[in-house]
Amino acid sequence: MISVPVMRIAQIVLPNASAYERKLQRIDHAILSGRHQVLTVDSTEELDADLAHVYGTDLPAAIFRRFPIPYVAPAAPRDQSARQGRAHIEA
Repeated sequence: MISVPVMRIAQIVLPNASAYERKLQRIDHAILSGRHQVLTVDSTEELDADLAHVYGTDLPAAIFRRFPIPYVAPAAPRDQSARQGRAHIEA
């Protein structure tokens, strides 16, 4: 049998995460915990993980553009000015 290395996965639930994304986080935690160490964190400071899984679509560019570890997220980071510009055009 091939052994899979254990990873430390940090789950980051952003304040804007929808109820659906929060449900997915709980499901992912239950499934991944069987083989990996899964940590649900409130802060992105001093992460001690191999990978981060971000739940929420409004990723602050100031944090995620130079994030210290690889991460998976449903959207690309956005800065405040891009968000305001898009809202203005769509209005």
